[in-house]
Amino acid sequence: MVRDMCQVVSMLASLLFILTTLVTQGHCDDCDPSEIEKYFEDTPDAWKLVKDFLGVFYLMYHSKNPKFDESHSCLRALRQGVYSNKHMATYRFYYSAQDLKVGFKSSGK
Repeated sequence: MVRDMCQVVSMLASLLFILTTLVTQGHCDDCDPSEIEKYFEDTPDAWKLVKDFLGVFYLMYHSKNPKFDESHSCLRALRQGVYSNKHMATYRFYYSAQDLKVGFKSSGK
C-alpha cells in the first residue's frame, strides 16, 4: 500500500511539474512594440525597403461594422518614383484601376 501511495505521489508531482512548465511557456509578454521588438534581430531599414521593393503593397483594413465601405477593403500602393537625395518616394494608391490616386511620402531622414 505504501508503494502504491508513492507511485500516486510521484505521478501527481510529475503532473504538477508538467502543468507548471506549460503555464510558464504559455506566458505572453504585453503586446506592445517595446515588448515585441526584442524578438527581432535587427531594426528594419524603412528607406532600404522603399528603394529595393518593386512590388505592390496591399494595405488591408477591417471594421466591426460589416457595412463599412465593403467595396474598399484593400488599398494597393505601387511605387512610382524614388528621390534618394530627398529620401522621398512617390506612390500610386488605388482600390481598382478606376480609383487611381497619387501621393508623396518622405522617409523623414
